[in-house]
Amino acid sequence: MLPQVQSIGSLKTRITLFTLAIFITSLWSLTFYASHVLRQDMERQLSDQQFSVVSFIASAVDVHLTERIRALQLAASSIEPSMMGQPTALQRLLDSRMVLETMFSGGVLITDRLGTAVAEVPRSVGRIGLNFMDRTAVAGALRQGQTVIGSAVLDKRLGVPVIGIAVPVLDAHGRSIGTLAGVVALKHAGFLDHLTQSAYGKTGSYFLVDRQRRLIIASTNRERVLQPLRPRGEIPAIDRFIDGFEGSQVYVNPNGVEVLNSAKRATVADWGVSASISTAEAFAPIRAMQQRMVQAALLLTVLAGVLTWWLLRRELSPLTDTTRILAQMGSSPELPQPLPVQRHDEIGVLIQSFNRLLAERKERDDYRHFHSQILEKLAAGTPLNTILEAIVLGIEALYPDKLCSILLLDEAGQCVTGCIAPSLPDFYNKAFDGLAVGVGMGSCGTAAFMGQRVVVEDIATHPYWEPLKELAAQVGLGACWAEPIRSGSHKILGAFGIYHREKYAPNDADIALIEQTARLVSIAIEKTVAEEKIRNLAYYDSLTQLPNRRLLDERLALALASSRRTGRHGALMLLDLDNFKPLNDTHGHAAGDLLLIEVARRLNANVREVDTVARLGGDEFVVVIGDLDAAADLALEQALAVAEKIRTALAQPYPLTIAAQQDTPAAVIEHHCSSSMGLTLFTGQDAHHQTELLKQADDAMYRAKQSGRNTVHL
Repeated sequence: MLPQVQSIGSLKTRITLFTLAIFITSLWSLTFYASHVLRQDMERQLSDQQFSVVSFIASAVDVHLTERIRALQLAASSIEPSMMGQPTALQRLLDSRMVLETMFSGGVLITDRLGTAVAEVPRSVGRIGLNFMDRTAVAGALRQGQTVIGSAVLDKRLGVPVIGIAVPVLDAHGRSIGTLAGVVALKHAGFLDHLTQSAYGKTGSYFLVDRQRRLIIASTNRERVLQPLRPRGEIPAIDRFIDGFEGSQVYVNPNGVEVLNSAKRATVADWGVSASISTAEAFAPIRAMQQRMVQAALLLTVLAGVLTWWLLRRELSPLTDTTRILAQMGSSPELPQPLPVQRHDEIGVLIQSFNRLLAERKERDDYRHFHSQILEKLAAGTPLNTILEAIVLGIEALYPDKLCSILLLDEAGQCVTGCIAPSLPDFYNKAFDGLAVGVGMGSCGTAAFMGQRVVVEDIATHPYWEPLKELAAQVGLGACWAEPIRSGSHKILGAFGIYHREKYAPNDADIALIEQTARLVSIAIEKTVAEEKIRNLAYYDSLTQLPNRRLLDERLALALASSRRTGRHGALMLLDLDNFKPLNDTHGHAAGDLLLIEVARRLNANVREVDTVARLGGDEFVVVIGDLDAAADLALEQALAVAEKIRTALAQPYPLTIAAQQDTPAAVIEHHCSSSMGLTLFTGQDAHHQTELLKQADDAMYRAKQSGRNTVHL
């Protein structure tokens, strides 16, 4: 409590008109300056946020286009030149590549060297016999002999805007003899849903633009789809975006509305992602704040004028002395030291308030510095447990009278998987491992179960601590309050707790501290989880959890590098299941997925941990084995032994449990499915021929199929 000002010796005297003028000038200068700075800060923050969103969308578009291009290229590589004159064989090939139909909502077709469709899925579209040389994707793939992403057009058969992606089918001399083309119907393109279906305020929109053709491909504003941008020279900001500008800018759009626009280029196609929102909407909060600041400044000006004239004859000299001291302190870059309190009047109260503000500012600065250190650790990729321990120790260093802990929950949010409290004894932390959270499991366990803050001022008497009262007494804990740690989707990830040795009632600053720290812990956990999910999506097959083609390329490169270093051989095996399609046709894709998962398990069980098992897609798998013998004949013998072991394992029956459907109960079936395997050896000398190695294994696999299946072909 601050001391009361005595009436004798009050400083309500001698406030001059000059002081009033300084006050009014400073107040209005601060008002206009703060208003200007706030708008600049908001514009910069909104620009950064908006640019982050379009960067994420552009990256997502690149990933999904890459997946579709690779799927087409893989399928095109399996088309033999002799098959181009056999429409039935081509149609059968397309029918077997069901993954292509799921990836291309507008269908998939094969054309001959003249651009005429000879096979398609689904067949109901009716493209067979039609010529597609008028489509930029097909024409470009035939002429250039490389993958081409076409321009967006309105498909008359589907009645919706589409984008074509065409991959050339090459003969033995590398000449284009046809194309494999996938059609993406923009209306049903799942990877554009977050762009076309996400609301962006009342006036905002997202756009996917074909930069070369100045054409809008997709947009949250459906009226703008397939609409051209304004001609060059009309709006310089749009021209900058088309010319490759990436970032944010404010300009007046064709409708005469000032907008904040952010743009980011895609890399796979010559496209760009743009987001625009009117500045009237974007800066509405700051305009409202500016108005309130002006109103407050007017009110304070009038009030100051009245008080100044009323206090004109009072003495001001003690305040002048204090102002001089504060001015001297203000010129120092160091945080001012507390001022001595010599009088218990208004100046004494002012100095005590100033000293209290200094202490609060120091606490805030120390916490901001700690917060920045944690964010730097996050940005540097520091392990999660190290970061969480740094958070706990950092808070304890800032507030020596407190002890902290972080309680982490399992994926279901029901049991404790870890207690991070380095300043508490190990036996205390281990006592929480595996416990189910619930009311009565201490402050943290109860907060995590109830999803709300729990404050216990006296552990010894509170019912929430009844089962753990003796454990807390051994550690000497008197009070504890806990805050649930929530994810962005409000899922409970755990709880952050602060302990005191004695009975203690937290104040507002304590509550703010626990809220801020719980949010910081949530950021650390979610960033780590998000990075792991992104890595899994980028490098692992979602069904079998095996490495995908991208990670396979990296593992194969490492195997080649190891072979070059050690002089030992490696082996590459590509296998295809022989009797897989009938299972899907008879029992559905769910049964096929169960079999693929079991195949992945058997493959992993029959190779070493250092070897790689990957899924290319469909029922095709790859096995990379390293560290074979340096002698080619012995290495071949070792590789064939592993291949035979795998072939035998995969030929065993597959008992599969078919889930119950609407009209049929659950059932257990036994499916027999062998494999045809192509095998090729490699050494470090093949380091620049990864694609050729895969092609060799693929050719050998097809020869294994042709020779009767369930065999290994070298």
